[in-house]
Amino acid sequence: MCRIVFPGTAIPPLQPIAVTGSQLAPFSHIALIGRDMLSHGLLVYEGLHGMWTIAF
Repeated sequence: MCRIVFPGTAIPPLQPIAVTGSQLAPFSHIALIGRDMLSHGLLVYEGLHGMWTIAF
């Protein structure tokens, strides 16, 4: 189980979710965001400039 928090922001902590461990450091990532987490908010990807926004 994992609880996702966003320190220093107004985003409320997400409820604990089941996660699977993996070594992501070689890929310069700290986490993969799945549909279970995204179901709590809105993700907008602006492909032309490679920018994204996530809102909860």
